[in-house]
Amino acid sequence: NEAYWMPGRPCLDELNGVLSQGQNAINGFTSGQFDVILNADPGQFDQFKEAGGQMHTAPSGDQFWMVLPKNLNLPWNDVRVRKAMSLAIDRPAVNRIIYNDPDGWTGNDTHMNGVNKEFLPRPVERDIDEAKRQAYGFYDDSNYSLMADARLALEGERRDFGDDPWTNGLAANRKNLERFIGYSHDQRLIAAPYPAERLFHESTHAS
Repeated sequence: NEAYWMPGRPCLDELNGVLSQGQNAINGFTSGQFDVILNADPGQFDQFKEAGGQMHTAPSGDQFWMVLPKNLNLPWNDVRVRKAMSLAIDRPAVNRIIYNDPDGWTGNDTHMNGVNKEFLPRPVERDIDEAKRQAYGFYDDSNYSLMADARLALEGERRDFGDDPWTNGLAANRKNLERFIGYSHDQRLIAAPYPAERLFHESTHAS
């Protein structure tokens, strides 16, 4: 398929990955066993350059999360849970607060998103309402838990607390936050009560 990749760029028939660090990574690159090294140690950049390597860095970093569960029955096996978690992540806020890079690209979950914007963009960055809908739909599935009384517990929670006991936003939770702040002051954990906004990043104050 000639249209599979971009014009002038190679088409990869196969890609092999090897976990290697430090001097082993340099030796593998120098001997021709490795074509590319990701997450190279900055202290070893000169050695890679001496071996003919080209260095490419990104302001947003190239960190990635890898989940390797030992329990095969974990909720992560359900695509609805993974989709709900993905929709709940505020990627621009991560770039802005953690990396101090408000212009960092957040197109998808690949660890290469800070290096190469040719990866397909994410159609929806963040959708809390859809994330909650996915999660609650998961609970409605009678097979979501191996506990015999799980459905009874769910129905009891909805009866006592309503369909959405975990409301989002500062406005919806202000009374509880102010109560906690008051308790902290009564117990002399803080010198004086302060506004709830002080607890959160300014980007959340209008929520």
